[in-house]
Amino acid sequence: MKIGILTFQFAHNYGAILQTYALKCYLDQLGHNAVVVNYIPDKLRKEYSMNPFDYSKNLKIVLSLTVRNYRRRKQNRLFIQFQNNELGLGQKIFAVDQLITALNACDIVSVGSDQVWNTDITGEIKSYFLEKDVYVKKISYAASFGTDDLNKFQKNAVNESLPMYSKVSVRELQAQRILERNSIQSELVCDPVFLLNRADWDVFARKPESVTNTDRFILMYGLSENNSLEKAATCYAEAEGIPMYVIHPTAQRMTNKGIHLVDVGPREFVWLIQHAEKVYSNSFHATAFSALYGKTLVYDSVKGLGSRVASLFNFLGMNFLDGINEYNLVNIPESSIAAYGQTGKEFLSKTLI
Repeated sequence: MKIGILTFQFAHNYGAILQTYALKCYLDQLGHNAVVVNYIPDKLRKEYSMNPFDYSKNLKIVLSLTVRNYRRRKQNRLFIQFQNNELGLGQKIFAVDQLITALNACDIVSVGSDQVWNTDITGEIKSYFLEKDVYVKKISYAASFGTDDLNKFQKNAVNESLPMYSKVSVRELQAQRILERNSIQSELVCDPVFLLNRADWDVFARKPESVTNTDRFILMYGLSENNSLEKAATCYAEAEGIPMYVIHPTAQRMTNKGIHLVDVGPREFVWLIQHAEKVYSNSFHATAFSALYGKTLVYDSVKGLGSRVASLFNFLGMNFLDGINEYNLVNIPESSIAAYGQTGKEFLSKTLI
């Protein structure tokens, strides 16, 4: 069966790429022909461009971006190679009519995972809710709004589009409650990275070439500046006398502390979490992989986005606390990780028929 996956495959973002890979990989393992539809919405076409003039004509900004992009060049290649080789991305699709044609060439269209219904990211477009002219079987897999409330556009899109889906599944409890208030029934399923087991990710992971000290180190990964995480990570690294590796998918410098790695693609990201003594982050997928590998995680949620990790922790039997906190995820039983992954497997098993 040909299954079209509509998600954020274009993003140079560790979580977006890894959840896309995991869903495609699992569907392929089931014997389906999973195709990642290479759609890029208008709002996000320039987001990961290496051309500084795509962002601004201001010479000061252009110069700053040129320096950053030079630093980013190897990491950018790693993302592009992964997208082409592992996701099998075809021709880029920009126009809605081209997207509709591509989706109608599939037997089933699966929307998600990730924050595909978050209009703060995509803009007010219906593409990720699926246009009415998409007439093949429609499902969502672990789709997310990324927020706790819906705006007017999202409410209209939900009520117009989702009743046409064969099955709806979401990643967070808050999203399920939002849909219930709009009379849409949905199932709560795991993020796609939990469809693969730890052994799969062990084979997948690869050490960054720039990492020389592999005995003991901590990892700091934040998509935005976070003084609390920076202070906590720096204090621990200095007290223990070990390196603090700092990463960002587009090589932005969110802190002046630590050793900044700029050769970290999706495979290297998993390796760093796998081998870190502690992980300091405000990222959902850094949290997800920390849970998979039973790491010590110091997490500080981004305002308005804590429900994603809270929902994950709730299923895994962990208490989620406000503010910055340390979580010993090694205490999560492997049976709980497996049961969480099973939520997605069971949903797909009964839906893809």
